[in-house]
Amino acid sequence: MKYIISQVDLADLKAKAQSWLSANCRNPYYYKTKKRITAYLNLCTYFYIEEITLTKLIKKYFKNATKTFYRWAQKIMTAYYYDNLDLLLFKTKKPQNLNYQYGLNSRKKVCDLYFDYKNIKAGGMWSLFNNLKIGFHDVKN
Repeated sequence: MKYIISQVDLADLKAKAQSWLSANCRNPYYYKTKKRITAYLNLCTYFYIEEITLTKLIKKYFKNATKTFYRWAQKIMTAYYYDNLDLLLFKTKKPQNLNYQYGLNSRKKVCDLYFDYKNIKAGGMWSLFNNLKIGFHDVKN
């Protein structure tokens, strides 16, 4: 099967995953990652022991979320074969602290522009954004 790791490599994957999980226990997404890896390993184990169909096992271990299973199976197999389990870490797209995303001068300019716009047009931030986007309100440095 394409998304099930071979029975020979399963024990090695379990050992590597266990040591990797214990090394990354302080990761903020540890429990979420552990849940997915454990579900995948259990699914693979029971696939070889009980010889149940894959769809029944996906329903049992991934609560019928087939996209989640296929995504995680691909991630786990890629990480195992490249011998780099750090590929399983969640990569968050949101900044950890929004205050440090922009410099202090940029934030001051935006605040000044907003208060000037609010006094002139009596609008909110959304209308300022839309007007800036279409070029209606000129930004002066």
